[in-house]
Amino acid sequence: IQVDEGNAVYSSDTYGVLYDKAKNTVICVPNLLKDSYRFPDTVCTIAENAFDDCMNLTEFRVPGTVRKIEREAFKNCESLVRLILEEGVESIGAYAVYECEALAYVSIPASVKEISELRWSSELLTTAGPIGRGCAIEFGWKDRIPDGAFYRSALTEVNLPDTIKEIGSRAFYWCWNLTQVQLPQELEIIGERAF
Repeated sequence: IQVDEGNAVYSSDTYGVLYDKAKNTVICVPNLLKDSYRFPDTVCTIAENAFDDCMNLTEFRVPGTVRKIEREAFKNCESLVRLILEEGVESIGAYAVYECEALAYVSIPASVKEISELRWSSELLTTAGPIGRGCAIEFGWKDRIPDGAFYRSALTEVNLPDTIKEIGSRAFYWCWNLTQVQLPQELEIIGERAF
C-alpha cells in the first residue's frame, strides 16, 4: 500500500503499512511483512484486523508506545509463534490472537489492565505464570488478574504470584484443561465466573 503524501486522512511507509495521517494508528499491515518490522514511536493504537492473515510473521514485539490493541488485531496469523507486549500496552481487544494456532509464547506486561475475552486458539499455550518463570504465557501482574485474561485458553497449569489479591471475572472461564490452581494466601476477591 502506498498513500500519496497529499492525502489528508491516511499515510504509509516504505513497507506498505497503512496508518492514519499522524501515524498514531496502524490500520493495515501487508500480509508479507517480516519479523524485523518496528512501528514508529508515534503509534499508540493497533486497529481492528490490522495484522489479519500476516502469514510470514513468526515473532512480533509490540512497543510500549502502543497503548491499545483492538479486536482481532493479530487474527489468523498462522505462523506467529512469539508475541511480546512491552510495558506501556494498556488494553487488548477481544479475539486479538484468535486463530493464531502456532502461538507458543506470549509476554503480557503489568501495564495491561483491560483484556476483552482473547479466546486463545493455540493449544500450545498450556502454562501461565509471572515473567521469567519459563511459562508459555508470562505476565507482569502483581495484584490483580484482569477480567477475561485467559478466557478459553488451553491452560493446564497456572502459577499465581503470592501477591495476587484479586482474580477478575471470567479470568479463567472456559479453561477446560485447567484442573488445579493454587490460590494465593493474600487472595481477597474472586470475580464472577472466574473459573
